[in-house]
Amino acid sequence: MRCGTVNRTWICQFDFGSWVYTSNEMNVTMLSPEIDMDMYQENPDLEIVDISGGGRNEFFYACCPDDRYPSVTYRVVFKTK
Repeated sequence: MRCGTVNRTWICQFDFGSWVYTSNEMNVTMLSPEIDMDMYQENPDLEIVDISGGGRNEFFYACCPDDRYPSVTYRVVFKTK
């Protein structure tokens, strides 16, 4: 997770994947660009302004140039109330 703040707004990027298992061993797929908010509990100090899916990525590392490491990325924007 990486976050930055601008004018009481937090922009956070969440990356889900593996740096251990390659795409041949584990398939990470984004089924929807939306996040299921059914279990979300409101925070008294923060409001979710935007959620978006950035898609599926594949990374290559210098140690293993023939292997691909998949991940999916979501961006969540919070604002203080």
